[in-house]
Amino acid sequence: MRTLQYINFHLGHNPEVLTLAHLTWEHGLPAGVHEIHIINRMRIKRAWEAILPPIDTPANIKMRNSIITALEIDEWAFRESVSISKHKEEFQSFICIYIYIYISFFFNYIINKYDKTLNPIT
Repeated sequence: MRTLQYINFHLGHNPEVLTLAHLTWEHGLPAGVHEIHIINRMRIKRAWEAILPPIDTPANIKMRNSIITALEIDEWAFRESVSISKHKEEFQSFICIYIYIYISFFFNYIINKYDKTLNPIT
């Protein structure tokens, strides 16, 4: 009987596949345009974090804080754009459903009105 093989990761080695562990079937997989965009954003963020200056002088601390602040502002702007696009999709779905229901009631009203005039029961 064979045991499962495993990989021994070295300190400082952070494989990209571990950053994608949150993707599961029908929740990010199969990857679409949105997921690819998020993966690319994660790569850019990791690249910026890799070149952050050390915390050894006040100038480096100030530069590091400004880079981190810029990354956070960019991340919040991206989240807001995703939220806005989701709200637009939900609103469009709501409008379509509302129009469908309105048209259905209208046609039922017209059909019932003309049906009564053409075939009076009394």
